[in-house]
Amino acid sequence: MKKFVFSLGALYDVKKAEKDARQAQFAAATAALEAAKARKEALEKTHKEKKAQYEQQAKAGMTVSDFKGYAVYFEELLETIQKSGREVDRAAREAEARRGELVTVHKEIKVLEKLYDKQYAEYVKELEKSETKTVDDIVSYNVTESGGREPGAVIP
Repeated sequence: MKKFVFSLGALYDVKKAEKDARQAQFAAATAALEAAKARKEALEKTHKEKKAQYEQQAKAGMTVSDFKGYAVYFEELLETIQKSGREVDRAAREAEARRGELVTVHKEIKVLEKLYDKQYAEYVKELEKSETKTVDDIVSYNVTESGGREPGAVIP
């Protein structure tokens, strides 16, 4: 009997390659998300440090120009933090979309693996039938050749 060949083997190979590509995209999106979070946290840390520095200088006394300079700086820093927050949200949506694509490909591969198992089970069943038929043919041939006598019986 011929060797087992999965009828959807080419599709399975394509899906495996697609899974690898999707995993790389998901990893890149996750890395971008982590980088965006790190940038936002760094900006928030800078804001906190500069605010403490501003409060110390305000207690000690500061000029109006220093006060205005801090006001402009804090305004720009808060805008940058908000922009960074939007970037984190966008990166999170992108990572989630990539994860969804990866899950879809995993599901498709699982379906193909189940079909493979089913086709292989049918192949094994057919192989067993073929072997049983061959054995039956051999036994039947031996019985007809010996004229219906038992094998090993003495011929009178």
